[in-house]
Amino acid sequence: MLIPATKDIDNGRYYVPVFISTSYNSLFFLDKFIIDTGATTTSLSWKNAQDHRIDIRKLTKASRVSSGIGGRVDNYVLPDSTIIFITSEGRRYDYKISTLYVRDYETVEGYPCSAGSNLLGIDIIDQFDFVVQDKKAFLIK
Repeated sequence: MLIPATKDIDNGRYYVPVFISTSYNSLFFLDKFIIDTGATTTSLSWKNAQDHRIDIRKLTKASRVSSGIGGRVDNYVLPDSTIIFITSEGRRYDYKISTLYVRDYETVEGYPCSAGSNLLGIDIIDQFDFVVQDKKAFLIK
């Protein structure tokens, strides 16, 4: 099974479009996630969460704090979430994620955070092989 990734022409990073299904307000939405081998966990940026009408203050605060993104940032848990990939054959592949985090819009120290990108972290990437070949990239299962 191949899940195609697209290279961002502005920053050279690869991303995959995914659907997110969550029990929070029964939301189902499409967004893109940067393949980030430096991120331990998969997370949604505060800005993208806001765009999908997710109020992070109504989510459960996680014990995990993220760092390396301009400071230390609290995370919130988006409950009962499934990441849905679309394969190169047009089929859906559902991946039930144990914890999908939403990053806070300010650091623990109280400074504002940039909008940032959604991150597909190694908690999911490690379930696949990531291959770049002939200027195309894929997650392979």
